[in-house]
Amino acid sequence: MISDKVLNSLNSILDTHEIIHTAKSPQSNEAITTVFPSSIELIQDIVRIAEENSVQLIPTGNGTSLNLQFLNQDSSSLLVSTNRMQRILYYEPDELVLSAEAGATLEQIQQILLPNKQWLALDPPHEARATLGGIVSTNRTLFLRASYGSPRDLLIGMHAVMHKGIFIKGGGRVVKNVAGYDICKLFTNARGTLGVLTDTTFRVQVKPEVCKVMCWEAESLLQASETGMRLYQSLLEGSAFIVTNQLGPVAKLIVLLYGPEVRVEWQKETFSSLAALKHPIELPESSLLALRDGLGLNGCKFSCRLSLLPSELNRFLSNIEDYPGIGITVDCSLGIVWMCTETTNYAGIYQLLEILSPETNIEIIAAPVDFSLDSIRNNTRFRDVNGIHARIKQQLDPLNTFANWKTLV
Repeated sequence: MISDKVLNSLNSILDTHEIIHTAKSPQSNEAITTVFPSSIELIQDIVRIAEENSVQLIPTGNGTSLNLQFLNQDSSSLLVSTNRMQRILYYEPDELVLSAEAGATLEQIQQILLPNKQWLALDPPHEARATLGGIVSTNRTLFLRASYGSPRDLLIGMHAVMHKGIFIKGGGRVVKNVAGYDICKLFTNARGTLGVLTDTTFRVQVKPEVCKVMCWEAESLLQASETGMRLYQSLLEGSAFIVTNQLGPVAKLIVLLYGPEVRVEWQKETFSSLAALKHPIELPESSLLALRDGLGLNGCKFSCRLSLLPSELNRFLSNIEDYPGIGITVDCSLGIVWMCTETTNYAGIYQLLEILSPETNIEIIAAPVDFSLDSIRNNTRFRDVNGIHARIKQQLDPLNTFANWKTLV
C-alpha cells in the first residue's frame, strides 16, 4: 500500500478516474494502486513523486504479461499504465514506418495498416489487449519470430521516461539509424525495469496475400518434433513449425504458411509429401490464435518458456512422456518450448527443469504463490542471465525507481 502522502501528491496532478485501486498482491492480498497518465509530463511528475517517497514504479500497458507473483513485497509499489496513451503519431505507408504511443494495442495498429495491405508482423498473446509498450518490454512474439523477427528486430525508434523524470530518445523514423548507442535494444525485454516507454516506432511490412494452417497428427510429441525439424530444414520457407499437445488428445505438427497463393499451394503439396505422416488437414486460423492466447499469462496455473539448443529439444521431449498432464507447445525452428500445467504437484516440473542443460534460459510466465522460484534460481547449473541486466540497471536506474522483477533464471 502507498501512503496517504503519496496519494495526495498523485491527486494533485491526476484526475480521480486516473487513479484506481484494483490490482491485488497475491502474497498480501492488498490493493495495489494503478495510475493512468495521459501525457509524458504526467509520467515525469509521477516518477519524481515516487522517488521522493521511496515508491517503486511498475510500468504496464493492459497487464497481459503482468504477474504480480514476482512483486517485491518489501517496498511500496505503484503501477503506471500507458492505457490512456494510444495516439498514432506518424504513419507513412510508402516508407513502411509507423509511430504510436505505447498504450496503443496491436489490434488497433493492424486495423490502421490493413487498408494499405500492410501489417506489423508480431503475434503476442491477446492481440486485442497487448500494447506496443508491453510487447517491446517483454520482446513478446510467438509463432512468427523465426520468419519475421521479434520486436527487437522491428523496433527502430522509441522514447521513454527514466529516473528523475529524464526523457530520452532512441533511434528514429528511418530504418538506417546507427548513430550513438542503440537504446532501443536496451529497452527491449527490459520489462519496464529501466523506465516507462512512452512511444514506439516500428518497421511494418506488406501483408501476405494468404495464410494457410496445415496440421498433421502424430503418435508422440517426439515424432511430431522430428518431422517438424525435417520440414524446417528442407528450406521451403514455411512461416512457422509448431508442435503441440494442447489442441486435443493427440500430438500435432502445425505448419503455418504465409505468402502469394500460388506459392502457398505449392508449399502445401511439397510439405505433404515430405512429412511422411497421415494426410494433413487444414485448420482455421482462429485455432492457431486460440493456441497462441493460451500461452499467455492466464493460460494455466503454472507456465514457463524454455529456450533450448536444437540438439537438446528431442531429448527433452522424450522425457515429457513420463509426466502426463503437462501441456507442451514447441517452435521447432528456434528450440523454444512453452510448458504449462494445472497440477499443484510441482515435483515433476522441478525434475523436468533439472534435466535441462546449462545453456537453457527459463522464463516463468505464471506461477502460484506457493511455487518455489528459489529452487530454480539457486540451481547453479543455470547461467545467471540477469547479471548483465542488473549491472546496466545499477548504472541507468541508480535509485531503483523501477521495480526489478525480471523473472529469467
